[in-house]
Amino acid sequence: MSVIPTISVIVPIYNAEQYLKESINSILAQIFKDFELILINDGSQDNSLNICKEFEKIDSRVYVYDVKNGGVSAARNFGLKHANGLWVCFIDSDDLVDSNYLSNLYGDVIKGTNIELVVHGIEFFDLGNNTRESKMPSGDFVYYDLDTKSKVLNNVPLICLSSPVSKLFKRSVINSNNLCFDNRISIGEDYLFVMQFIFYISKMSSNSIASYISYRRSGTLSSSYNSFEEESLAEKLIFDQTIMTFCRIGYDKEEINSFYIQEYRKHAYRMLYSLYKNKVKDYNYKERVDKVRSIRSNQIKRIKLMFSQNGLNGKILAILFSKALFPLFDKLLMNLVKRKI
Repeated sequence: MSVIPTISVIVPIYNAEQYLKESINSILAQIFKDFELILINDGSQDNSLNICKEFEKIDSRVYVYDVKNGGVSAARNFGLKHANGLWVCFIDSDDLVDSNYLSNLYGDVIKGTNIELVVHGIEFFDLGNNTRESKMPSGDFVYYDLDTKSKVLNNVPLICLSSPVSKLFKRSVINSNNLCFDNRISIGEDYLFVMQFIFYISKMSSNSIASYISYRRSGTLSSSYNSFEEESLAEKLIFDQTIMTFCRIGYDKEEINSFYIQEYRKHAYRMLYSLYKNKVKDYNYKERVDKVRSIRSNQIKRIKLMFSQNGLNGKILAILFSKALFPLFDKLLMNLVKRKI
């Protein structure tokens, strides 16, 4: 590419033929024209690749890559390696963006000084219930100098930081710090990437604009889980990076520890539910007990506190867990899994 585009839009694609044309059309209809569109076909088994190639023929800004299926993180990382823009923007292949999506994001770059991250809101559309809900930062345009200990969470809801979409990332920050999506985990990897990025920057902005439409098409919660090892690793990585990032930008460690336990208490259940129903194997009683015993000491404290935030059953589990009363703990958790899943 002879001319460097202002923005690289990265779209990972897997078996998305039903929604892909509409999604790509919404991107190409942007008022802001100075972008390249990188479509990564992640080993789709449907007609997604052919759809992408048709768009590549008619618009010189479109670049199509066909890769072996490796998951959304691997696809996004591939897109980052092939991005040429000064800024990077992520869009999911089954979502839509308004025609002013990129112009709104880049408009905030111009408003601030040395901005490295722009955060906007997301409009969630639940097709099952036919309902819309917007989650967005407060304030029309808020500028943060993170070196002066700005309180980002006062304005930006955590859900707006838990996904790479509806944001502009300065690509030089990604390159200079070798940032990528962690493909060892498939829960919380989006949030982890955003937290790692914020750790390395000094200036960012947020705005109460939601020109990204995220569709919830079927069930909101998974009925199966990843391996215990993956769930445990995800909880550790998310916790450690949350503490590091928010302490770096001025929050007290205990304040963030309390915030984490409140916001991520579901991870206590995810980690332990994975011993009863997951995508990998069925554990017997001895294996379940051995896995619980293997949880490192600082995770035990967090999990106990997270359980205690989840009503009476959670408080009972917290007591049994902390006292290593595994037979009773296992029996209660088994009953909860059967009721909830």
